[in-house]
Amino acid sequence: MNLRDFTYTIKRIRRCVIRTWNKLSLFSRSLILLISKSLVASFILGQLTPIATAYYAMSLGFRVPIEGVQYVSAAMATLTFLGFLATGLCMLYFVVNLRQAAFVIRISSYLTKKIPWLPESVALPIEQILSAREAWLALITSAIVCTVLFVYVYSYTTDDPNYILAAAFILICSSIVIVALAVFANLASFFQFQVGLSAVVLLVSIVCLFNVGLYGSFLRVIRYGGGIEYEVQLTQSTTPALVRGFLLIQNDQMVVLMSADKTSVIEIPTRLIETRRTPISPEWQLPTGTLAGQARYLRFP
Repeated sequence: MNLRDFTYTIKRIRRCVIRTWNKLSLFSRSLILLISKSLVASFILGQLTPIATAYYAMSLGFRVPIEGVQYVSAAMATLTFLGFLATGLCMLYFVVNLRQAAFVIRISSYLTKKIPWLPESVALPIEQILSAREAWLALITSAIVCTVLFVYVYSYTTDDPNYILAAAFILICSSIVIVALAVFANLASFFQFQVGLSAVVLLVSIVCLFNVGLYGSFLRVIRYGGGIEYEVQLTQSTTPALVRGFLLIQNDQMVVLMSADKTSVIEIPTRLIETRRTPISPEWQLPTGTLAGQARYLRFP
């Protein structure tokens, strides 16, 4: 097959795919798009996880685990897949359900019946406003976003708030609102804005992945590091038999701990570990350090 025939075949396949895609229902296209983008995003973040782990290790000043962190990568990919499905389904809810006229009519009729005592000069404009689907979209979306943000701020109001996480959360919520409004107003296709929203969420996810504090939080949640209290019982042939500290990272070959007195980093091969213990609600500590702080070890002639 020469180049011309190959190009012609590719064009035919492309036209066939486009025709098949256009014949699908909105639900089918949305479902395919949601699953596809979730798989792509989970693959990308799964591949970036070892690099983020290296950045995390260098920033905190312990050896980079070049052996790999397969379980952490798998957990990151799984959570990313589920997260992208959730954002897509959230947007799909706004776009599809609020397009149904019956939904708007039911809600507006219910509310206008609750205010029959108002004079017609007042009730009629209110009914017209409530009957506008765009108004309902903005109202419901704003209520949901404001509620979620309030719960978030209330839950995370501590002495050391994470402003990067808050900004990322607000950006994602705002993007969902903007995208839903734009698609609802027919400013662009559902496919185009799904791609745009996915790009925003993926970019925010990558930024969060390379933030030491957020990556440490992720490791603490899955109990794979992040400075949680950790205790290992070594085989009887070694001394000391019990080692306590704060778990920085682990893989299938090595467990990396910060000592209980926070003065050193301990690497223990997994083949020497008999049992491991972590409290149900562990405290946590991380070394104080940044990647820029490691520059003191550089020396130029």
